[in-house]
Amino acid sequence: MFREKRFPLDWEARKPITHYPDEPVEVAGEILEIGPGRGEMLLWLAQQHPEKRFVGIEMTLGRYRRIIRRAERMGLTNIRLIRGNARVAVPRYFKSSTFERIYVLFPDPWPKLRHAHHRLLHVEFLNLLSSLMKDQGELILATDHAPYAAWVAANLTHVPTLINLGTPFSYDSGLIPNPDRTHFEKKWRQEGKEIVFVHAQKKAADQ
Repeated sequence: MFREKRFPLDWEARKPITHYPDEPVEVAGEILEIGPGRGEMLLWLAQQHPEKRFVGIEMTLGRYRRIIRRAERMGLTNIRLIRGNARVAVPRYFKSSTFERIYVLFPDPWPKLRHAHHRLLHVEFLNLLSSLMKDQGELILATDHAPYAAWVAANLTHVPTLINLGTPFSYDSGLIPNPDRTHFEKKWRQEGKEIVFVHAQKKAADQ
């Protein structure tokens, strides 16, 4: 089992975290996307469901600013964005079990062993995400790197509150609802790569 390496995470924790539209005391919502990239799915979902609150965490400044510009052009008021490392921002700002669905779409798989400490969905972080989900809330990972999906599926076996609905993963593209697909999904499919999904669900309190 992968054990988190504290450095460079300690270094990441020293970096400033920025917020849109303002800095909250606590972040909550119904839908969370970690690494929304250009924001195709996050913005589409926010437009389709104005009654829900959407949160995106993006590390790249250019992408973060681009999503803000697009959200403002679309007149969306149900989106909150955070620019920073999710492993730092989530434990710092997220406290409530409000999320119905969490998306992690096409994260960097960091395939080399010496870079594995950069990977996002290790056991400790999966436990944290589970604590922020409602009962029967869903976690959806999409990746073009099957070994990464297998690593996440193996980590899920150490998270007692989450059930892996795949065997151990699936190829169900319907798990990403935006019919136009994200930039990276289109890119990898055009290159002939197979998209792999891990679909987990939080157990109900009585399970």
